Order: sequence, then structure tokens, then C-alpha cells
Amino acid sequence: MRRNLVRLVGGMALLAGVGLAMLQAQPASGGASLLQSGDLVVATGSNSIARVPAAGGTPEVLVSGGSLSSIEDVAIDGAGNLIAADIGSNKIFRVSCTDLSVTEVATITGTESSNVHDVAVDGGGDYIVLTNFDSALFRVTPAGAVSMIVDVDVTTNADELEGLDIDGSGNIVVADEFPSNPGIAYRVSSNGSSITPLGNGDLVNNDGLEAVIVDADTSFVIVDEVTPALLRLTNDGVTLTTIYSGSPLDEPQGVARASNGDYFVSNESFPGSIVRVAGNGSSASVFSSGTELGNGRDVAVYTSCGAPGGATATSGPAKTHTPTPAATSAPVTATPIPPTTAPPPPTAPSAGNLGAIQAPDTGTGGKGASAGAPSPWIGLALALGGATLLAGSFVHARTRSNPESLD
Repeated sequence: MRRNLVRLVGGMALLAGVGLAMLQAQPASGGASLLQSGDLVVATGSNSIARVPAAGGTPEVLVSGGSLSSIEDVAIDGAGNLIAADIGSNKIFRVSCTDLSVTEVATITGTESSNVHDVAVDGGGDYIVLTNFDSALFRVTPAGAVSMIVDVDVTTNADELEGLDIDGSGNIVVADEFPSNPGIAYRVSSNGSSITPLGNGDLVNNDGLEAVIVDADTSFVIVDEVTPALLRLTNDGVTLTTIYSGSPLDEPQGVARASNGDYFVSNESFPGSIVRVAGNGSSASVFSSGTELGNGRDVAVYTSCGAPGGATATSGPAKTHTPTPAATSAPVTATPIPPTTAPPPPTAPSAGNLGAIQAPDTGTGGKGASAGAPSPWIGLALALGGATLLAGSFVHARTRSNPESLD
């Protein structure tokens, strides 16, 4: 009786270990998958960031809830992580490309800090942040240190800046939502020491310039919400032309450039949609739409996780470039929060993942473990099961030669 019980327990433990290992290796059913090259990442204007597959079609939510409040813009750093600007909380968040865990990097506070609206990543890996109500630029290090670069409207007639990108020389380019003289956009040196107006208010018929990116030919592609239209301003700021206007653009807010030269434009009208505009402006069509996109505040084209250089000028909006000198301006009061230094263990949620923020499990090892690697607890279960079964077999062998040994 006892020997049968020992063998039974050993067998059950081994089966439990095998079953647990099989369960760990199974891909999750449903839910969002990790980002792939060519995917679109969309700031929804709510407490979520969405993904559109590279082939278009149905969008899905990547992360949502927790400390996220109202995501206005999203950029991509050199490692492929998402950098999000939250206008609702004035915070900057970093979303890991390996497991979609969310880290609060810093809060922009103090003078000229109203409404964190746009973010880009410079060649040195810092996050350049625009507050649109105050038209000020800030630098945030990945460790969370914040400093003001320059208050643009102090030295210009800028009204309310929206849209942000960085050119190949490290200059910061911003658009003016309510353009007037002297500029509809501005080129700002990396340390804020010089500001150059680009174009003038006479070049546009109305207000509502929402976003700007630096194109491959160094011209500026600007989103006009009111017309609605996609515009091109020459690098010298002299000539403004229309790339495309009219339907299906509907209150457009953000723009990114595809690797083939087409443009992806995010529409604010609910439910949000992404429009693909031919690079030569000959056509436009809806690429993706759905409530998952929220109010489609901005869009970026993804490259790959962990790729050196991250997003480049050939894969979307120019979000990373040649390293530029660090800003020398005085620091601004901020509440930096150091980034998470290690991924969460695969068997328990990390406290650094901001509570209720949900990151889907794809079953591909994206939860801080290598692909297909079983939990150490599974190995322990297998070892215990095997050892117990072996012990049972040993006892069985003894009882065959000495039946009285277990009685």
C-alpha cells in the first residue's frame, strides 16, 4: 500500500511539472501582440496607446489605465521603447518594447510647464518636450532629470506651439497652431540659444496647424486641421505648398512618414482613424479605424525592439538623429522618477508597472524572460516529481526482494 502511494505521489508531481511547463509555453489567446517593424503606434488622447499592424486593418490597445491619463504624443527611443507625453498629468512615460511595462520618467512642473503636448527623442537619447500653452521646450534625460531649454514665445510672437520634431543637425522644429508673423514654424537650436522663424502667417489661410515632421529632403511636413490638409514648407521657410487636402482627412492631428515616402495621418474625429496619403499627394485612403484609436492625437512608425539608432529618418518621423550638445540652461523644478532597472520576474507583477496598467501576454517571452524559457518553479516541480518517482521505484525494488520492509 505504502509503496503504491509513494509511486502515485511521484507520478502526480512529475505530471504536474510537465503540465505547468506546457502551460507556460503556450501562446496567450487574444490580446495585443508585441510591436513589429512597420507597425503604427498611436497616441489616443485618452489613457491608452494603440497599435495598428503594419499591413493596416483593425487596431488594438497596447497599454491602458494605471497612471496614464491623456496621451497626446508618442515617440520612439534608440532602443525601440515608446516615450509618451501625457497632457492630463504633465508626465513623461516610457513603455518597454520587451514587455510593455510602463515607467513614469518625470513630471514637468514649475514655470512655463502648462500642458505637456509633444515629445521627440534627440540623438543623445534625451526626450525633448513641448508645453503648448506656454510654448516652452524642456529636456528630460532617461533618468528623469528635467531642464528648460527655452521659452519660445518670450523671444518670438509664437502663440500656441504644437508639433515637434528634430532635424538632422539636432535642431528642434516646432509648428505654431495659430500662425502669425514672424513664423508658422520655428527652428530652435538644441540648447535654445537661437530661434529662426520659418515662413509667416501670410502663407496660410487659417489657424489650426497641429503637427510638423522633418521630411527626408529636409522640408517640413505640416498638418493643417481646419482645411484639412497636409502641407509642405521648404527648409528655408519661403514656400508653402499643399501635398493633399480634403476627405478622408477629418480634423487631422499627427503625421508620420512611411519607409516608402507615404504619410500616415491621425484623424481626431471619433472614432479615430489613420489615413495613408501617397507621398506625391495623388491619393489618400483610410488605413485603419476603430474606437481603439480614441481621438487619434498622434502617430509614429515603429522599427524594432533593441535596434541601435531606433527610429530613423527613413522609417517614420525623424525622432532620433546625430547626437547634439547637451543643453546648458538652468534646471526646472521637477519630480523625476528613476526608470526601472530590471524587468519584472515572470511569475509576479512588478510594482514599477503602475498598478492597473495592462500589458498583454503574447506567450513569446515578452514578460521579462527569454522566448520559451520556463519559470524556475517549473524546473523545481519537474525535479521534485522526478526525484519522488525515482524514490518510489527504488522502494518498489526493495519490496520485491524484502516484502516485509514496508509492512
